[in-house]
Amino acid sequence: MWSPIVTVLGILASAALAGYIQRFGDRRAREHAHRQEVTRAVAELLEAIVRHREVHWLAIPGAPTSLAAPERQHR
Repeated sequence: MWSPIVTVLGILASAALAGYIQRFGDRRAREHAHRQEVTRAVAELLEAIVRHREVHWLAIPGAPTSLAAPERQHR
């Protein structure tokens, strides 16, 4: 009499455990992908900041003034 009840409870418990493990693995995979995306975005932002600084703020020593800071011609 108890054998079928124990069997059914074992099957239900194993199904619940398998579902939990699958959700846990999916969540970790999403977190890992998100972490990689954030890392890539930060690297791109820092690269853009460096380019902006090179273009607008860094003066190149020894460079002709026409290359270092182009002047606007007023007419």
